[in-house]
Amino acid sequence: MKYIKRAIEDIVLRSEKTFKSVLVTGARQTGKKEMIKHLFPDKKYVVLDDPFAEEQASKDPGTFMMLNPPPVILDEVQRVPDLFRYVKMECEIDLIIEENGVLYPVEIKQNSSPSADEASAFLILDKVSEKKRGTGAMICSCPQPGTLRDNLLAIPVWFI
Repeated sequence: MKYIKRAIEDIVLRSEKTFKSVLVTGARQTGKKEMIKHLFPDKKYVVLDDPFAEEQASKDPGTFMMLNPPPVILDEVQRVPDLFRYVKMECEIDLIIEENGVLYPVEIKQNSSPSADEASAFLILDKVSEKKRGTGAMICSCPQPGTLRDNLLAIPVWFI
């Protein structure tokens, strides 16, 4: 069957280059899946219609995301609503170091005076039931190390 170009293709391609995640939704049977497979033939593709994949993503979303790290295409992601939280975590936290069941989030910022609000994605880690969140760090161009709030440090690049 000949591929039919969709009007939204250029927007999807630009979005994929600009954002860490892209959600494609629309009416049934309009060629969303065919378009995504055509535009991104080399990306890993996980179909959550598959009972095994859906069960794995539902029961242990953290492990599911570790086994399927970005870039990955998640088809039928709405079947596992809790997975959105983990996708968000993957997209918004630059690095997560795990040691002895504790997750230590790290954000890298270009500014010299980061605020605690810029690390709001770290709070998502509190919802990972099987892990504890440790002290987070914001690596930035601030002049000296400092505390932004409980469990959140500002670390100058030169300090590393």
